[in-house]
Amino acid sequence: MTAKVKLLADQYQSRALGETLRAANAGCDWISEMAWAAQEFSPYGIHKLTYREARRRFGLPSQITVRCLSKVADAYKLDRESQRRFQPLNAIAYDDRNLSWHLAEQTVSIASTRGRLKIPFAAGARQLALLATRQGESDLILRHGVFYLAATCNIEAPAPADVDDFLGVDFGV
Repeated sequence: MTAKVKLLADQYQSRALGETLRAANAGCDWISEMAWAAQEFSPYGIHKLTYREARRRFGLPSQITVRCLSKVADAYKLDRESQRRFQPLNAIAYDDRNLSWHLAEQTVSIASTRGRLKIPFAAGARQLALLATRQGESDLILRHGVFYLAATCNIEAPAPADVDDFLGVDFGV
């Protein structure tokens, strides 16, 4: 499941997150251009070809650069027939190396082009319960001028219940 929380970023933090989204997606476009020109689509090959220059050119933190390289490699897994392009404000993935959750304080520490930012977030009881089982990546999303984090959460499947009668019939309609 996914827990989506609203970041309560101030003006400085919002600008920093916006700059980070733009720089990361511009980096993805450039990495894609280099990969396409070299016809190199493996994650390792793309990393070797572009990592250092992408960090220098776009001013991205190390782990965000690595996530951009993965994003481009994943895009070419789907289609190698045309060069992949990325919108300036597409979501970018964060992992435990560049994003830490502090549930008790309802804050996150997130990497940006301006360094680490400590940002409060709004979440209800349901989101907080889901976030307690968070694992893996979280996506930074910008919707209508507001930043959100969508975190992947791992919840246990409910135990199957014993049924004495019919639950329903699937007619395939």
